[in-house]
Amino acid sequence: MSQHTHEVELKYLIDKNKIGDLRVFLNTYLLPQTTLQLANVYFDTNATDLGNAKIGLRIRRWNDQCEQTVKLAGRASGAQSERPEYTASCTTEIPNLALFPAHIWPKHWNLESVQAALIVQFRTDFRRERWLLKEGDSVAEVALDQGLILAAEQTEEISELEVEMQRGCLDDLLPTIEQICSEFSLLPGSKSKAQRGYALLARSQRKDL
Repeated sequence: MSQHTHEVELKYLIDKNKIGDLRVFLNTYLLPQTTLQLANVYFDTNATDLGNAKIGLRIRRWNDQCEQTVKLAGRASGAQSERPEYTASCTTEIPNLALFPAHIWPKHWNLESVQAALIVQFRTDFRRERWLLKEGDSVAEVALDQGLILAAEQTEEISELEVEMQRGCLDDLLPTIEQICSEFSLLPGSKSKAQRGYALLARSQRKDL
């Protein structure tokens, strides 16, 4: 069965020329964690049933682990986004929609038909360097992501800093986050990797017309 969380995340775009200095800062003031190489494959139907419903569906692999994830539409303001997220163990090459709660899907869907029509849409492959930011009882993971979005023959670079709450109150961590943003001129990233992947795929399809 799946696990349900409510993701609270801040996303920022990074000038590649400042990544080295940013890494030094994070290693100095935060708690370094294991670096991961993440391979993500996003799925939808040819009719983009999931994209039209603002649902992201992916399989993520790292080391010897694999999980499938659904992210639903939420709220976004500037760099901050909040959205429901469901994860389950990955057992096949194609996500198994039946492993997620039935109530999260649009009522008009025939889930078996959508399941049968799932195909790969795009990939996001990136290296994730991680740190923990702690202040009192509040903890967030700070992740430096560098890699590529790949859709058809098109590619787009990933160069982002993400701050994802693990527990506590975001307000406790904002002074440090604002210091990082100011010192390294970070810009809010208003689009998720899935949204950017869909946009890249659409551009690729227009190019082929």
